[in-house]
Amino acid sequence: MYDFGLTLREIRKKKLLTQKRLAELIGVTETVISKYEANISYPPFEGLRALSAVLGVSLDELCGTEAKETVSVYNISKEQQQLVRSLVEEFRRSNERLNKKLTAEQYELIGKITAEFTE
Repeated sequence: MYDFGLTLREIRKKKLLTQKRLAELIGVTETVISKYEANISYPPFEGLRALSAVLGVSLDELCGTEAKETVSVYNISKEQQQLVRSLVEEFRRSNERLNKKLTAEQYELIGKITAEFTE
């Protein structure tokens, strides 16, 4: 049987977040998070979406349907989000070609990402 509270607690701890900090990040009280983890109450859909985004996991993983790594773009600019998406796509294309070396496009993206962190 699926245990939402246990899953939430495990993911939260894996991300090194306290109940208080997670509550702050999604705009609820620490008591609300405590009730979720104790299976006393359950988040509404928007709460699930917020938890998913902040914890960097899919709704499927959070709800026990599928364990899948995701990359959260929570709290980064639209331009930074596009850089992350572009980099992921470049690595996928590279892996499809079974080429272990970086392409010119990948080096260009890495340069843009480096520039973001050094500004």
